[in-house]
Formats: sequence, structure tokens, C-alpha cells
Amino acid sequence: IDIATVNFRGNGYADIVVASGTGIYFRYYLNDGFGNFTLGGQFNIPQGPAAGLAMAHLRGKAIPDLVMQSSVSGDIIFFPYNGKSFGAPEVIHAGTNLIGMVTGHFFHTSDDMDTALIDPVKNELVILLNDQKNY
Repeated sequence: IDIATVNFRGNGYADIVVASGTGIYFRYYLNDGFGNFTLGGQFNIPQGPAAGLAMAHLRGKAIPDLVMQSSVSGDIIFFPYNGKSFGAPEVIHAGTNLIGMVTGHFFHTSDDMDTALIDPVKNELVILLNDQKNY
């Protein structure tokens, strides 16, 4: 199981995204600001289950997208978010199972966020650079 937080609706409250550790889906829950969370939706992961989960501002967007890694193929999967729902997933072949997903402004000062993971076989840090159009 993996979990991430994000303010989906821009209302200042942290909503929650949960990826199943054994299933091939993730769910997101919307926070009403009073300690109540309602199910916003459930989506299938094309190559799940997820091994890592994060939210990141990708491709110059002000709204964060969902980033995860397949525990089966090792591929990085992006679910674009348009402010109301998630779009069709996009897949980047990573070539190996990486661990420890985190997003941040590693090489950018704008809203673009890079994605960092660890390659446990090579003991290397892997960073997917976000250049606003692609990785």
C-alpha cells in the first residue's frame, strides 16, 4: 500500500490518494475540511500494483498529476489530472524496478517537478527530469 496527499480542489485541504499494495487500482479521497473524506474515484493501474506513489506538478501545469511505478514492470506511470478527474495513464519504460519515489524541484525553480527514485541493484539515484513537454 502506498499513500500520497495533494490539494486536488485548491481549497487548502489535503486530499488523499491510496494505491493498493496487492490490487491493480488506486483510489482518491476528498477532504471536506472537517475530518471527513469521501471517495472521489477509483482507477485501474495498467501494470499494477503500484510500487511507489507521488503527486507532482508536471509539464508546467499548476495542477499536480499522479506519478507511480508498476511493481510488475518497473515502468513509471503518470495519470494526468485536469482539476476534476484523472485522464488516461501515460507510461514511461524505466527498465528496472526502482524504489523510494519522491518528487521535487531538483533542477527547476518553476512549477515543474522532477521525479527521483533509487535503483537498488546498481545503488544509484535515478532522476527523471521534467522539461515541461516530456521526460
